[in-house]
Amino acid sequence: MVLGFASAQTLTLGGNASSTGFEPDVRLEGIKAEGLTFGVRAASDFAELELGASTRFNTSLGPLGNVAVVGAADVDTAGAFAASVRGDGVLGPLGARVRLGVFNTNPGRFAPEAVFREARPFLLATPSQKALAAQFGLGLTYRLARTTVLTFDPDVFYLSGSGFGVQGVGTVELRRLRGRDNGIILAEGYLEPGAAAGYGALGFTYALNERRLPTLQGSLLVGVGSEGLLPGARLSLQKRGALDYALTLAAEPYRVDVPKVRADASIGGALGPGNLRTTLLVAPTDDFGVPLFTLRSAYQISF
Repeated sequence: MVLGFASAQTLTLGGNASSTGFEPDVRLEGIKAEGLTFGVRAASDFAELELGASTRFNTSLGPLGNVAVVGAADVDTAGAFAASVRGDGVLGPLGARVRLGVFNTNPGRFAPEAVFREARPFLLATPSQKALAAQFGLGLTYRLARTTVLTFDPDVFYLSGSGFGVQGVGTVELRRLRGRDNGIILAEGYLEPGAAAGYGALGFTYALNERRLPTLQGSLLVGVGSEGLLPGARLSLQKRGALDYALTLAAEPYRVDVPKVRADASIGGALGPGNLRTTLLVAPTDDFGVPLFTLRSAYQISF
């Protein structure tokens, strides 16, 4: 095997400071080997050691078009682990996604930002709890017309000792609804393993895409769960440039799969030979034992 270090390697030195402690980490990404791109990471909270690896490759399947496959695995010395693989492909107007995962811990154990990016639902009540779980997801995107795109992303979960659960998100994207702006009609739902709790929601997102302004999206939703019918809202703002920043806010009191109130703010830009990014994550409702706040700072150098 030949390892490639000619270009596009990135070294990241970072750390997470939260209301529960401090955890430094180091990452090396962009390692080339036999057509694959690898990344490795190590982190420690001075009690447990974490190790992780990721890989990505692209291939062509003839009439099925190009397919991108991404895999990742993380483990710590306390026995927590998470492994996943995802494939994405496009065939004409149809895009398809397949997700597989096996894990025994909640999102955020190996990447705090996963709590706020909704990579997968919280299946366990506390961070210290461990139980074997699996995920299978299939996503489809279909361009119905030049300005109308349909998506559907269902997932099935299995949690040992509890049984099966399901999650699904469907959208109708109306591009150029007004000028450069887009509208998105969305429907989503979740039933936790064992069917003890769940929710369903309907909503509408308006995406502002003015050239000289930050990208702005606002969503209004109505959700129903164990506490009845409740409103929800999401707001996201993003600006790319020499100094880029992003802000995401969400208040969804009917949710039982992620923290009900979430805030994610980040700012980054060039500093010396590399780039510095600082991120603040806030979860004030103490759902699933997620820290009240996590402050992450990371310095990245390419070579």
